[in-house]
Amino acid sequence: MRNMNILVTFPIGLTKNKKVVTGGISRQIKDFYGYVAKEPDTHMYGLVIRFKPGLSATFNKRAVKKTAPLGFQYYYIQGDSTKLYNSIKKIDSLEDISVSRLSEAIIKRIIEIIERDKVEVVLINGMPSWHVWFVREAARRVGIPLVMVHAGVMNREVHMYRNVIDKKIAQIYSWIEKDYCGGDIWNIFLNETTRDFLRENVFGRKEFHGKVIYLPLAEAYTRVKAKVNSTSEQKASIKVGTVGRWDRIKNHPAILKLAEYAQAHSLPIKYYSVTMIPNTQINFKMKEKYRKVVNVFGQMSSSELIKYYKELDLLIMPSFFDVSPNTVLESMIVGTPALISPNVGHVEWYRKTGISKWIIDFKNIKQTTDMIIEVANQNVPKEVTAWIKKNHRANKAFKEYLSVAKEAIAEYSKK
Repeated sequence: MRNMNILVTFPIGLTKNKKVVTGGISRQIKDFYGYVAKEPDTHMYGLVIRFKPGLSATFNKRAVKKTAPLGFQYYYIQGDSTKLYNSIKKIDSLEDISVSRLSEAIIKRIIEIIERDKVEVVLINGMPSWHVWFVREAARRVGIPLVMVHAGVMNREVHMYRNVIDKKIAQIYSWIEKDYCGGDIWNIFLNETTRDFLRENVFGRKEFHGKVIYLPLAEAYTRVKAKVNSTSEQKASIKVGTVGRWDRIKNHPAILKLAEYAQAHSLPIKYYSVTMIPNTQINFKMKEKYRKVVNVFGQMSSSELIKYYKELDLLIMPSFFDVSPNTVLESMIVGTPALISPNVGHVEWYRKTGISKWIIDFKNIKQTTDMIIEVANQNVPKEVTAWIKKNHRANKAFKEYLSVAKEAIAEYSKK
């Protein structure tokens, strides 16, 4: 079988902190790399693109391959995000990208990487942000296909910050996301909900390369023995937790309101949150209140997270929009039930496995609290555990990723 060279984008966290890889995209890329390493006919190259205010540019020099603590070999490109955004505001369409000299320089460096390592297909796992669009454009110019794993929806992220985001930048993000329905893009959706949302609200067309491949669950969780809750009597106290980045779309204010309600009504409910609260003045008072009534933890390793889930009586995910959060699968598989909002991508299989009652909008705090008390005393149904183990196996998903990549190369070569 012929060799296949893949260029994969991954987050900065993979290059610095082992704890970062316990959740989300970082963990998936780490596990995917481990899977690919066992495939004799496939070689994976990593690419980190990082922009934030004040960062000195490194893309003007030849991109140099480095090795992360976890064994990843990757290329690294960084720059000043303020300069980048000022540069891209000059363009009137994506076809006009050459007007942004900074963007053009980045694209050329990525082309250099693709050509140097004879890359045949690019895989992006995440959201179609401006940074990864550079990779998409480089692949287009070289003439190779791209596989996009939609782990986020930029349309919803931008909507959450519509009152503060620059209108021109918001428009450019809209152009970028729509650009991912082209004939040279093979889309992987983590569930039917995300696929349908993008088709109806972003792509604007019914025909595109697309396949649903469910979110890969970390192998560590498939080996965990699920706890069994005692349902014979009501719990004397209830531990309710969440896991998620500190972001508007995660709806942390709902957790704050629930915790304040429990405290005001002397309810035996304690709230916990695994998140990193930024030390800034933005929403300072809300952050202070949150810390007072919610027990906040920082990043956790896989073993720490498993222990955390087991100690909880209930996980809640009140997100305004969430494609396919790992934490819901992880909590359920260890035996802790999870309440989710109707905008979390897992709603499809919640309905299929008979737990649609665990979908709640979190708007009515009293009703939500009543549901928390009710569900915290229940076990995760066997049908749910079986469904997760069958459909979210990591090796199954990664095998399909490579299959899609090979299909993309074969189909694209015919053009």
